[in-house]
Formats: sequence, structure tokens, C-alpha cells
Amino acid sequence: RAAGIAVRTDSSAKLHMHHKFVVVDSEVLINGSLNWTTAGIRSANENVVVSRMPRLAKAFSAEFERLWLAFGGKSAGKAASCSLSRSEEISVLF
Repeated sequence: RAAGIAVRTDSSAKLHMHHKFVVVDSEVLINGSLNWTTAGIRSANENVVVSRMPRLAKAFSAEFERLWLAFGGKSAGKAASCSLSRSEEISVLF
């Protein structure tokens, strides 16, 4: 915040956001169990998947925007889902 970067926090007493993902240039999705800390990288058994599928990246971007609204105290609506195509066996459900 001191650097002028907008920050929103999860203040729920019951449920907490646990997503771990990065979307790069609306094209690449990086996600998995990895805790993005030095300890997570050096001392834990974690996984990371790098996907170069724009439709998948778009679904995660939409989920980020939904959470950003929710953590700002606004109605965020229902989580989206995304099926990539009939030939692909990947579905994203948040």
C-alpha cells in the first residue's frame, strides 16, 4: 500500500480465499498447490501447472475480478465456470 499498489484482504471469519494462480498477459495461466514463498519453493512438495490456453487464462482472470469485487465489499455474483471444448477434458469450476 505504501508503494501505491491496491491491496484487498479476505476478512471472512468462516471461509478464506485459497486460490493460488497467476495470469500473464491474458494468455498464460500458472496455478497449482505452490505457496509462493521461499519455504514453499525450497522446502515443500508442491506442484505448478503452466497452461498456454487463453480461454483457461480468461476463466481465471474472471475469477480474480469476481474476488476483487467481493473483497472490496461489493456484490461479486456467482463464480463462473469454463469448458474449453468438446475434445478437451479440462473443466474449470470455482
